[in-house]
Amino acid sequence: MMKTASLLQCLVLTFGGALSLSYAECPTWDDLLAEESVVQLNIARRESVFIGYANPPQLGVCFLGDDLYNEITDKLIKKLANRHFFWIGGGHSLDMVNIATRTSMLQGDQEFHFDLATKLRGPRSFPGIETEILVSFEGEIDFSDGVTIFFTGFRGNYSNEYWLPEQYLAE
Repeated sequence: MMKTASLLQCLVLTFGGALSLSYAECPTWDDLLAEESVVQLNIARRESVFIGYANPPQLGVCFLGDDLYNEITDKLIKKLANRHFFWIGGGHSLDMVNIATRTSMLQGDQEFHFDLATKLRGPRSFPGIETEILVSFEGEIDFSDGVTIFFTGFRGNYSNEYWLPEQYLAE
C-alpha cells in the first residue's frame, strides 16, 4: 500500500511538472503593466490606449489567444523576420483603425509606420479594454534598446517609451 501511494505521488509530481513546462499562464493585467510589457499611451486629454509587443509567444498568446497567435505566427512571424506586431487595446468609444493609422515608432533615427492592421474580435479579459487592434511594423528593431511609440492626434503628438522586458528578448 505504501509503495503504491509513493508511486502515485511520484507520477503526479512528474506529470504535473511536465504540464507546467508545456503551458505557461499569462501574466495578470497588473503584472503586464508592472513589468511594462504593456504601456499606456495617452492619445488625447482624456483618452488613452494600451500597447504591447505581441511577437514573443508568452505575450502574443495573452494578447491574441492561442488560435490567432498561432495563425499569425505560421503565416507571418516565421516567414517575415522583420515583421513586428503590436497589440493595441482601449475603450469602446475609440476608433482603432484611426488610431492604427496615426501610430508610429521611432528608434534612433529610424521611423516605423504601420503597414498592416487587423481589428480583433474580443476583448480579452483585460480591465477597461473593450476594443482591440493588431498593428504591424516592418523593419529592423532592436528590442534590447527602447522604442518611442507616437500617436499623432488633432491637438498634437503623444508618445511613450516602450522597452521589451528582458525575459522576452530571447524569443
